[in-house]
Amino acid sequence: MSFLESLNAKLQKTRGICKVIHEGTNDVKRARKHVLIQEYELFKMQQEESIAEAKKRFTHIFNHLIGLGKEFDKEELNIKVLSVLKGVGNLRSRPSQNQGIYPL
Repeated sequence: MSFLESLNAKLQKTRGICKVIHEGTNDVKRARKHVLIQEYELFKMQQEESIAEAKKRFTHIFNHLIGLGKEFDKEELNIKVLSVLKGVGNLRSRPSQNQGIYPL
């Protein structure tokens, strides 16, 4: 085996190790995806949480699932968002921090 072939083999092995370290093993990815799917399915807006904060949490979960290969269709996402907002109650009675209380 020549020096270049030996070096190339070592580089390939090192790349493989670095990829596993950076991305995690398939078992770790599968477990992480499972936990995020559970968080997505159980997602609810918390008491005292603004819509912006809930959106930030939802987007975080959503983006991580997309990164792990989960696919969503628009209808599924729309139903999920509407079901979360449905449980909030009367959104008009909860002004954001930047707004005063104005009659609607």
